[in-house]
Amino acid sequence: EVAATGPKVIGAAARSADRIVFALGASPERIGWGVEVARQARVDAGLDPDGIEFASYLNVVPHPDIEAARVMVAGSLTTFARFAVMHGTVQGPVNDAQKATMEQLHSSYDMKHHTQSGSDQTRVLTPEFIDHYSIVGPTSHCIDRLQELHALGLSKVIVVGPSVGSDRTHARESHAEMVGELLPAFAEGN
Repeated sequence: EVAATGPKVIGAAARSADRIVFALGASPERIGWGVEVARQARVDAGLDPDGIEFASYLNVVPHPDIEAARVMVAGSLTTFARFAVMHGTVQGPVNDAQKATMEQLHSSYDMKHHTQSGSDQTRVLTPEFIDHYSIVGPTSHCIDRLQELHALGLSKVIVVGPSVGSDRTHARESHAEMVGELLPAFAEGN
C-alpha cells in the first residue's frame, strides 16, 4: 500500500503498488479524480487499469448533532486537508471556496497543535468545507456518504474519528453510533 495525495505519488503508486490509500478527503470529486489519475497512470504504463485496489483515509464522526460532529472532526481533518496543500499549491479538484480554505490552512497550520480540536488551524474550516471534506452528522447520512465513496471503487477505508481534545461525552456518543449502527451497516452480508 502507498498513501498518496498528489498526482505524482498517485501515478507512481499506480505503477507499483497493490493498493493506493488516498488522503484526499471524503469528497466524491476528489476520490473520483484520484481513481482516474491512478487508472490513467496504469494505462500509460501498459498495465491493466483495474489491476489495483483503492482505499482512503476518511475523517468520519457520526453524531446526531452535526455541530458537535463538526467540532469533533475539525482537528484531525486539518491534518488530512493540509496534505493537499502542504507545498503551497492545492492538489486535486476543489472549488474557489475550498481552495481559499486550504490556502488559509496552509498559512496557519501549527504543528505544535497537530490534530487538536480547537487549534488555530481549525478556525479556518467552514461548515461547508467540513461537510464536503469529511463525513459528519447523523449516522444514516454517514452511511450514505460511505456507500457513495464505495461505489467509486474504494475497497477499504481507514476511519479517523474525533480529534484529540474533543468533548469526551460527545466522543463517547459518536463511538456508540459508530460501533452500534455505522460499522454494522458494512458488515459481511449487509
